[in-house]
Amino acid sequence: MQNIKIIIVAMATSILFTTGVSAADPITVVSWGGTYGNAQDSALFKDASKNSGIAINRESGASMSKVCLQVESNAVTWDLVVTGSGGAAAAAAKGCLEKIDFSVVDVSDF
Repeated sequence: MQNIKIIIVAMATSILFTTGVSAADPITVVSWGGTYGNAQDSALFKDASKNSGIAINRESGASMSKVCLQVESNAVTWDLVVTGSGGAAAAAAKGCLEKIDFSVVDVSDF
């Protein structure tokens, strides 16, 4: 679980530096809702927000089709999407995902 927390903070930091978001600008994380989403809030996003100084807004309804639609229409509102590997692979194949800048994100202790 600690590694997941580190990854979420690293991704939030990556978004901060690669998109020009300032520490005052929140990021939007899209995941599943209900009990699962509430558990993510408690176990991951609250700590990530506190540790990074970046407000994290969680939305429900993660869909890689919606990600691609946002990218294709140049109207991206989601910063981080929690999804399975199949959906992520399909979105990557379509060119809908942003690569993580590993010169900004230190993964040496993952």
